[in-house]
Amino acid sequence: MLKYNDTEVKKITYNGTSIRALIYNGTLIFKEQITTGPYKMCDLYPDKYRSMTTVPNRVVFCGTTAKEMFRNCSGLRSIDTSGIDLSEATDTSYMFSNCGGLTSLNLSSFDTSNVTDMGYMFSSCSSLTSLNLSSFNTSNVTNMSRMFYGCSGLTSLDISSFNTSNVTNMSKMFNYCDGLTSITGIFDLSSITDAGNLQNMLYRTLVTSITFKNVKSSIAAKITTNLLRMPSNGKITIQNTI
Repeated sequence: MLKYNDTEVKKITYNGTSIRALIYNGTLIFKEQITTGPYKMCDLYPDKYRSMTTVPNRVVFCGTTAKEMFRNCSGLRSIDTSGIDLSEATDTSYMFSNCGGLTSLNLSSFDTSNVTDMGYMFSSCSSLTSLNLSSFNTSNVTNMSRMFYGCSGLTSLDISSFNTSNVTNMSKMFNYCDGLTSITGIFDLSSITDAGNLQNMLYRTLVTSITFKNVKSSIAAKITTNLLRMPSNGKITIQNTI
């Protein structure tokens, strides 16, 4: 067993790649860069530890994919994401999926400018009560299906910084967000050609108002409260059609 400043350092082999990490007071700290992936941290990081920290400088964890990085890490209560470099990542689907113990998540350092797939990214993060997405660049994202599925602790969500003009699938995006009462922002539907890709978008939420823009004229009439599965008193605003 390696030693680092009198602290136990574990050498972990994952997908044929050997990395070093130390455990200190129940926190896992990676001591060297990971440049290939994907890496499911739940495979490296036992649930009995309740927080994860990375070294303070920028660390490339995953190259072009962060898919499933923390999926099923149900024991985590918080994650220091400041060392995660997503600048090359195109896939963040399932990244925090089933992290039901997470109570907070700071995403301010995330560079998502190259990401195309955010499907299931926060699905079943049921203990999150707020999520600040103001730093997210979604201009290249095409898939947001089930992105917030099962985030039952959220009561409001501000997506006003989102650019959804390239998104082709938003189905079930907020399904089972049982406590969600409001969504701030406008969804650009420029790339939605099939109303079915909005199906059940708001199923089992309390959201009564949603606004769309750049809606294809061929599907505008099909976007109904029944399609989105909104409450019976729901209101859909379509700013313009194209």
